[in-house]
Amino acid sequence: MALFCLQRAEDDARRNGVNVTLDIREANALAQSWGAPQLVLMNPPFESWHNMEPADQSLVRSALASTGRMRPDKAMAFVWNAVHCLPSGGVLATVLPAALLETDSGHWWREELASLADLDLLGRFQGYGYFKASTVEASFLVLRRRPGPARPAEFTRVLLAEEGFEDTAIRAMRQYDPAQGEVHQHGIELYTVDSRAILPASWLPRPARYRKLIRELRRTQATTVGTLFKVHRGIQTGNNSVFVLDEGYVKGLPRGEQKLFRPAATSAVIRNGVIHPGRCVFYPYDADGPTIRCETELKQRVPHYYKDYLAPARGDLLERVGMSETTWWLLQRPRLEWQTFPKLVSKYFGEQGSFAYDTSGEFAVVQGYAWIWRGADEESSASFADSSLPYAYLALLNSPVFEDILASFCPRILGGQMNLSNKFVEPVFIPDLSDESRVPSDLVSELAALGRAIANGKMPKAGILASAANRAYGLPRHERDNG
Repeated sequence: MALFCLQRAEDDARRNGVNVTLDIREANALAQSWGAPQLVLMNPPFESWHNMEPADQSLVRSALASTGRMRPDKAMAFVWNAVHCLPSGGVLATVLPAALLETDSGHWWREELASLADLDLLGRFQGYGYFKASTVEASFLVLRRRPGPARPAEFTRVLLAEEGFEDTAIRAMRQYDPAQGEVHQHGIELYTVDSRAILPASWLPRPARYRKLIRELRRTQATTVGTLFKVHRGIQTGNNSVFVLDEGYVKGLPRGEQKLFRPAATSAVIRNGVIHPGRCVFYPYDADGPTIRCETELKQRVPHYYKDYLAPARGDLLERVGMSETTWWLLQRPRLEWQTFPKLVSKYFGEQGSFAYDTSGEFAVVQGYAWIWRGADEESSASFADSSLPYAYLALLNSPVFEDILASFCPRILGGQMNLSNKFVEPVFIPDLSDESRVPSDLVSELAALGRAIANGKMPKAGILASAANRAYGLPRHERDNG
């Protein structure tokens, strides 16, 4: 593929009087010296940490040094090597997974890159159509190595293209003059931003309507999800096929065995704002910890489940991190502290309709997140549950307005769903519905009525939800109000 592309470039160059010599080598680029090229054009391998072989993990750690914290992607090491081999004024242009522009593991990497090079261009192809085999949203960037202590460039060009408009956007970018200001055409956006405003926390470009919305919220909202809720990740079993089972199987067990299972709130059962029963998780715990102390007791209390699922999977369960011969049959992370509280629940990846309310605390959250009001103590949870606030927030969280706000903070995965992890949602702006000086009680009651309708399986029209949510946020009429 490299030979094909470069031979075409060679032909073009020679037609224009430029002499070109090709030298293509097949090697592990992370184990080679890159010399001192003036220009690096790159489509590095996208490979997450857990998919790498140990030898490649070692090379990535070595290349990234102190910036390679947590679980870096292999593409980060390629970008790092490229920037460090460039001489003053040298340029790197590279394709990247869009998520690398705002992952936690990339924070120090982005910070160090910005100290060495000017971020000349940031691009994002929304969706997954441009690179047909890709399972991640693509982005690209152009970095220019800064000469010594020179002042950073004043602005960075930004390009966004909707799916199907990528080639149009690239052509428009070639002709773009920053003096034009923002360019908005069907399917594409081009604009510039102050380079100092691009912080290591996120380099991910946002569409204009999201940027406008966030500017307005910064002006009107002081509270965020993280100031009102503690967002907890759900149970990590370490092997869902063994521990999370169909409700039909569990109901077929003797009553004594059934008591050691709980209804599970998983991404698959949260639909249109409602948790639909159908999955159960093995949960041999109470508030003090495991209720089964040894394997002998395990065989006595759940003989059928032990024979059908646990015993055949013993070897796999022992390989989970933190497990031992005496704990191999327990959940990897049971999250005991808040599982019995009434709680708002979200999918792990989702969109509008991905939030539900567990009114009694009967559901154990698996493959999702639990939102606990103002910290994780039983008293605050009970006070929240006894009010109309849970249903008011249920309506707000499932509104098209909140979906747009989430899209300004949460990266999308294949299929367009957003990553609803706590690290992304806790900075999201949200009104404090308990503060009557900010949100009138009659509006909270209106939202609560909409939330109760959602909980009963009757999702209101998007326009009705958007109208109430806009007023709670103090926003003007939203472009999706008529949806």
